[in-house]
Order: sequence, then structure tokens, then C-alpha cells
Amino acid sequence: MLNTKLIKKVEKRLGVKVEQTETGRYYVHYDKNVISWLTQGPECGQGLGYDGPDAYAMNFHIRRVNDHSDPQTDYFAGYHVDNASQMLNSICPPKPKYKVGDLVRFKDCKRQKRYGNAGLTGLIVDTCGDGKHYDVSVPGSITRTYIADRDLEVLAAA
Repeated sequence: MLNTKLIKKVEKRLGVKVEQTETGRYYVHYDKNVISWLTQGPECGQGLGYDGPDAYAMNFHIRRVNDHSDPQTDYFAGYHVDNASQMLNSICPPKPKYKVGDLVRFKDCKRQKRYGNAGLTGLIVDTCGDGKHYDVSVPGSITRTYIADRDLEVLAAA
């Protein structure tokens, strides 16, 4: 992803200004977390810290505000993720696709046929913290099912 697009995406999603260190690392303080990334040019010779308009964002890192690395003890604070979406979703989960109280139907996909839920209807009781999983109560069943939004389709909105 181009760094200019990532900066716009971060500022829009989190509502905070992106800052840059003198070493070329971009970072944002949000809630109790710090996210950061480096840039690299598209051509040979444009290494880390390249700050041109066509710079690519890479090396996405997340850590707590009060957690710092200590290289003398081999402790490295935080963790790395593969892409910018994972970085943003880990500190600011997306809004749920469905609301509590929506009447949903399990899709007729291979996964739901294997679980025996294909075609059943249920009511969303709760949303999990990541915005992509739901606690669905199926009438006539004692247990509730935790299911991803990709396996549900809405029948009636709350």
C-alpha cells in the first residue's frame, strides 16, 4: 500500500494525526496503543526511510504506550502484523455488520452444512469484540452458536 494512502486511511479511521520520526518511521498514538510503520521506495537504491510520493508502507508494528523494548535483555515490545488492515483492526475493530436483535439465516455453504446449521434461522444475541463474529440463538436449540458474518444473511433488521 502506498504510504500516502495509508496516512489518509489511518487519519480517517482513527481521527488522529500521523507523525514521523527523524529516522523515517511513521507512528500514531491511539487509545493505549502505538502503531508504527516504515516506508520503502519502489526502485533499487530507495531503501528504508524513502519519503517520496511513491513510497510503500511496510513493517507494521503495534505496542502498548508504556511498553518499551530492552535490547540488553532481548525483550522486544509489541508485535508485527502482515498488513495495514490488520494493524488498524487490532486497535480499532470495525463496526459490526449486523445489530443485536437482527433475524438471520445461516447460508447454505459447505461449512454450515457440515455443522448442520444450513438454512436455519436465528436471532443475534450478542456481537463479539472484533465486529465479525456473532452469538446467534437458534429457536428450539439449547446451545447458542458463535458464527462469522460471512456465513449469515439478514432476514429482518432490528
